Amino acid sequence: MNAVGNKYHIEIDEEANWKIKMGDTEIFFDPEYRLEYNTIQWGYVLATPHKYRETKEQFGPMADVGSKVYFHHHIHHKDNRVDAVDKEFYIAEPLSMFCQVVDGEIKMLNDFVLVKPIDEVDKKTESGIIVETAKTSYVPNKGIVHHVPEHGPSYGINSGDMIHFTDNSEYEIEVEGEKYYCMQLHRDIPYVIELDDTIKMLGDWGIVEPLDEGDDFEENDFGVFVRRKDKVQKHKGKVTHLPTRQYWEVVVGDEVLFDRKGQFKTTIKNKEYYCLNIKRDILLLFCV
Repeated sequence: MNAVGNKYHIEIDEEANWKIKMGDTEIFFDPEYRLEYNTIQWGYVLATPHKYRETKEQFGPMADVGSKVYFHHHIHHKDNRVDAVDKEFYIAEPLSMFCQVVDGEIKMLNDFVLVKPIDEVDKKTESGIIVETAKTSYVPNKGIVHHVPEHGPSYGINSGDMIHFTDNSEYEIEVEGEKYYCMQLHRDIPYVIELDDTIKMLGDWGIVEPLDEGDDFEENDFGVFVRRKDKVQKHKGKVTHLPTRQYWEVVVGDEVLFDRKGQFKTTIKNKEYYCLNIKRDILLLFCV
C-alpha cells in the first residue's frame, strides 16, 4: 500500500482496545461515549508519506512501516478514517506522530520529547520521622527528560536532564505502560537545570529580571478591575540568562523593553523572573 501525499496510514486495533473481559464474559463499550477520554493513541504504520523526502528536514526521521507508533488523540476520529476495500485505516499528518517503538525501544519522532513530572519527596530526620508533608506534591513546570529525538543532544538536551517547561505544555500520554508528558523540544523547553542548580538556556530562550512590573489590570467605569485594554504589555527588565549560542546584540546585564504577551513567569532561587524568546519578545535595548 502506498500513502498518497504527505500522510501516514495507521492501523488501529479498536476491538482489542475497547474489549473488556469480566470473568468468562467479554463486553465492548461504545467508543462514542466521551471520545476525548476513550480515544486510542497507538497503532501500526501501514504506509509512509509518499512526499516525505521533500520535507524530511522539517519532520526529521520517518516512522518505519510495520512499527508501533504513538500519536495525537485527534488522529483517532471518524473524519480521519478510510474504509478501503481490504482494510480500514486512519490517515495522520507527520507532525501528529510522537514516537515509534522499534525492538522494544522508544524512538522519538519530529521534535517531541517525553518527560516525567517531578514530585517533591517527604523530608525526614535521620531516625525516619517525617518533618514536613506526608504526601508528595507536584512541582509545577519541572520534569525529568526520558526520551529525546535524534537532534536532542546537539540542541543541548539529553535523557536524564532536569528541565523547565512552559505553561500548559503538559500533554499527558501513556507510552508502553508508562505515563509521560509529551511536549515539543524547541517550543516548550526553555532551559535545563544542571546538577549544581545553574541554568543552561536552550534555543532562542532567555530570562529577564523585571524592573518595572506595571499593572495587568485597570478599574473600569463600574469599579470592576479588568485586564488592561492594550493587548501588548511592554515592560522594562534586565537580561540575566542567555543561551551560549547567540547571534543577536543583547548580552547579559542589558536593560531592555520586552513584550509580556509571549512570556511566562519562572522562579529561580525563590525569585520571580520572566522567561521569553529573545528574538521575538525583546523590543528595545536601552543604551547606557
